[in-house]
Amino acid sequence: MAAQGYKEIQLTTPLKDSLPLILHNDEASITCSAGIEFPEENLKEGMLCFRSDLQRLFQRRRGVWVDILASLDNDIIELGEAIVEAFNEVDEVVLKTKADQSDFEKLKTEFEAFKDSVSTNYVSKAELQAQIDEAYASLAGT
Repeated sequence: MAAQGYKEIQLTTPLKDSLPLILHNDEASITCSAGIEFPEENLKEGMLCFRSDLQRLFQRRRGVWVDILASLDNDIIELGEAIVEAFNEVDEVVLKTKADQSDFEKLKTEFEAFKDSVSTNYVSKAELQAQIDEAYASLAGT
């Protein structure tokens, strides 16, 4: 069975007595404190624990053991949701732009028709004056 948990080595521990603790800590580190329970002593933020009974890797975060894979799944799901939301926003902008483009083309067509109508029915000031003069002349002649 792998060593589980970190063992604090005191500065006053003689070197010959610290070797088994150093080897224990080395093995605990190499095996990610593997075991069927979580370590309970000398807990450090960020330390790992491989639960051999669950075949899952956990990390100590904010004082609790967090299943890294489940946490990663949540991160991936959140990232996926953010990407979908971003694409939806882009789609909205594209659709709005297309709608705006369609509205613009419609207005442009209506304006061109109005401009053609004005050009067709436009009478210059000189022509209008000539028509008025002709109308007065015909009235005067009667």
